[in-house]
Amino acid sequence: MNIAIVDDDAQVRTEVQQGVRDYLSDQQPALLPIVSFQEFPSAEDFLAQFEPGMFSMIFLDIYMKETTGMEAAKSLRATGDSTPIIFLTTSTEHLLDGYAVFAAGYLLKPLATSQDAFVQVLDHCLPLVLANLQHLDIVVEHVDVQIPFRNIIYLECNNARTVVLHLTDHTVSTTSPYADCRKQLLMDPRFCECYHRVIINLESITRMDEEAFTMSDGGVVPISRRKKNEVRYRYMHHFINM
Repeated sequence: MNIAIVDDDAQVRTEVQQGVRDYLSDQQPALLPIVSFQEFPSAEDFLAQFEPGMFSMIFLDIYMKETTGMEAAKSLRATGDSTPIIFLTTSTEHLLDGYAVFAAGYLLKPLATSQDAFVQVLDHCLPLVLANLQHLDIVVEHVDVQIPFRNIIYLECNNARTVVLHLTDHTVSTTSPYADCRKQLLMDPRFCECYHRVIINLESITRMDEEAFTMSDGGVVPISRRKKNEVRYRYMHHFINM
């Protein structure tokens, strides 16, 4: 679990890191051995090293010289990355701007006076972080492979009993039984079996029609008549609570 802290004040970066460690010690001590931090003194340094998916959480100062935190967040979102962003700020004037980049929270400086807010923000973000750490265990060409749940758009099982996974940047076929994949994925509320032997990632839906979903890769996935009401309800509930 790699956490980025982007702030031009070294003391603030230290305070954020200690705050996260204190929170995990109290709430999720099992995560302490796997958490790591990367500190950046500017948005430019952060963006120069950033790659989609490399961080589990990002603390981002809004007011920095040259590139602001809000500008950095927009650049990050333009890559398709959905990592939770927590803004660090001395003012609330950018609260509405945060909606455009799906900010997970705001922390007002000085952080010493925002301890309750710090806990609330991490209470909100940690389930998202843990969800992004989950993966599907399958076999591809006789090799055990782990596919992050966040990379799965949908999967389908064809007539040859081969499971085809449509991922964010390619497709993968596996001989792992559909039942095994189904058992793993449906434990996560992001996934739903919308048709016989078809499972979709609700976060990857770009359009819902009467009979089908359009997915983020352009694929069109049918909705079972028998499951239509349940599936449409699941999607709407998920969309409202995103």
